[in-house]
Amino acid sequence: MLPHIKDHSVMVAEAAVTIARELNKNGLNLHIDLIEASALLHDITKTRSIETGENHSRTGGKLLRQLGQPRIAEMVEQHVLPDRIEGTVSEEEVLCYADKRVLHDEIVSLEKRFAYLVARYGQNEEKIGYINKTKKKLILIEKRIMENITSSEFNINKIVK
Repeated sequence: MLPHIKDHSVMVAEAAVTIARELNKNGLNLHIDLIEASALLHDITKTRSIETGENHSRTGGKLLRQLGQPRIAEMVEQHVLPDRIEGTVSEEEVLCYADKRVLHDEIVSLEKRFAYLVARYGQNEEKIGYINKTKKKLILIEKRIMENITSSEFNINKIVK
């Protein structure tokens, strides 16, 4: 794993765990260890995918299944966008949201992160459309998460390495 991808993954894990702990204080029952492991491993095949062009969430999931980690594999497969966004906030949503709030190794707004995604990956209208569709879903996930956090002191922007 390239060093900058490792740094990104560590920061995503810190953000995801912080969010999950705050949600659990407010009555959710999220599995912190699962979230942390999945966040640390969410880009496990990203370095290879830079060269091959493969879908790193799929190949990461496949590798983790081969290593006997089916639940972490499921999380990694959904870190780009969870299969469902309904009911109680899920571990997948926390992982996805944390990933989208971390640009390289810095907490940023969704606006800044998605502007980066368009600039980096928006080679055509189809890809830009997909990125914008994903952004709308992330705004919904953010709203769902924040509705379940009651502490006025919680601020994801204050998470530091």
